[in-house]
Amino acid sequence: HNLTLGTKEVPVLDMAAAYSAIANDGVRIPPYFVEKILDRKGKVIYQHQSNGTRAFSAQTACLATDILKHNVEYGTGKRAALPKQPAAGKTGTTDQGADVWFVGFTPYLTTAVWMGVPDSNKPLPAIDGVANMGGFFPARIWQAYNQTFHENLDPRPFTDCGAQRGGRNVG
Repeated sequence: HNLTLGTKEVPVLDMAAAYSAIANDGVRIPPYFVEKILDRKGKVIYQHQSNGTRAFSAQTACLATDILKHNVEYGTGKRAALPKQPAAGKTGTTDQGADVWFVGFTPYLTTAVWMGVPDSNKPLPAIDGVANMGGFFPARIWQAYNQTFHENLDPRPFTDCGAQRGGRNVG
């Protein structure tokens, strides 16, 4: 389905791809659905190959990650926080709450969660008396999925922007 941003609708897959470019140091890789196919003996019979394109600088990506990381730590995205793995992301709620979403990433994975009624501008009903906003149910769904995904992975930090620019202050 599409997310409404301002007056423009953006497909959920495109939102995930855009946030992936932030997580990937500013390099956009087109979405794909199959990473690898193995035969019954474990031999690779297909491996996805992807050429990324620079969408913006690594410094811009790092600074955007810092902002989105703080949103998960202290802002509207705090329900998406993972116990051990740093995460970054953004909530969204359209007028009247017809579309609600959370798009976020870790150094391992980008995930987009959207809730709404396709082709309708009707507001989503409250669930158990809680109004449906991007920072509530979509963020919690994102957190539950990503907590399971990251369960057996070693936590990875995001890139330190100060180290990336050689410790200089950028005005």
